[in-house]
Order: sequence, then C-alpha cells, then structure tokens
Amino acid sequence: MQYPRFGHPGATHGLAWRIAAVTRHRAPTFADFASGAAVAAELALMQASGLWDILAWVLLPWRLEALVALRRGNLEDAAAGLLSRAALRVTQLHEGGGPVWDLRYTWRPVHGDAEIAAAARELLRQPLRAQLTERLADYPFWDSCWVTVPTRRVTPATLRPAAALPLPLPDPLPPLLPRVAAELR
Repeated sequence: MQYPRFGHPGATHGLAWRIAAVTRHRAPTFADFASGAAVAAELALMQASGLWDILAWVLLPWRLEALVALRRGNLEDAAAGLLSRAALRVTQLHEGGGPVWDLRYTWRPVHGDAEIAAAARELLRQPLRAQLTERLADYPFWDSCWVTVPTRRVTPATLRPAAALPLPLPDPLPPLLPRVAAELR
C-alpha cells in the first residue's frame, strides 16, 4: 500500500479515513437490533473519547463502514480498539459465540472536502443499495455530522436497555449521535 504524503496511518492527523470491516464469513451478525445498538454505542464512546471525529458511519448486517478524522493517537490502534470492544459487546449479548469480525479491516485516506462529501454520500447510500430500507431515515444504524433526522421511537422486542449493555455509555452522550443515543435510552 502506498501511503499519502502525510505519512502512514499511525501518524496522520487532520486527514479523513474511510474504514471498513466485514463480519466473519459475512454472517448477518448485526441483523438483530441489540447487536447493532451495541456497535452504535461503541461508536458513540469512540467519538466521546476524543480519538477521532466520526464524520459518517453505516452498519449493515454484515459490514461496518465509517468515515473518520483522527484527532490524536494512531489510526490502527483506534480502529482495532473499536472493533474489539464492539465484538466484546456483541459476544456478551449473545453469551459467547465465535469471532465477530473478519481477520482484517481496510482503510484508505480521503483527501479534500469534495472527496469527503462524495465518500459520505456513497457510504450512506449502502442500506438503500442493499435493499434494507426504502428511505435512509427509516434505517436505524447510520449517522452523519451533516444530516439531521427527527428522533423516531424504535422499540423492537430485541432491544435491550442501555443499562443492560456491558460497558457504560457516556452521559451526556456525544452530540454527533443523538438519534442513536435517543434510541438507546
């Protein structure tokens, strides 16, 4: 892999990165609401930690994609930490099971405002392309710092209260993920 002129993934700050991770054997691990909410909670914690700014993200039943801007630390450690903590939450919800993620994830730099906006649009279209929903606003597992959606009341039978999740949610929850935060409370 050739790295951008800013350096390697562990040393770049102020640059946007598109991160993608696929579930083990492309299993629909996040098809149930509780598993998706667990990953969304980890994304909220990563935003609150100050390691990166999450510009946009989408969670499909078999894949997580996020567009992030690293603020401090190193991209590889931050992404690996997110994936491992999300996997821990999901395995605790399902009382064990095998590995959640494939053995590797990918990242690529995204340069300039136009390319970042195009990457965010492409990322947010994925639930529509996968025919998981007819309108993005009806799909629960996505967010973007550029799009606001009125809060919905989503209460499927599989939803576990935030108190039942193994790791605490920050209070108050980060402003970037208000839609997911409202659904977790």
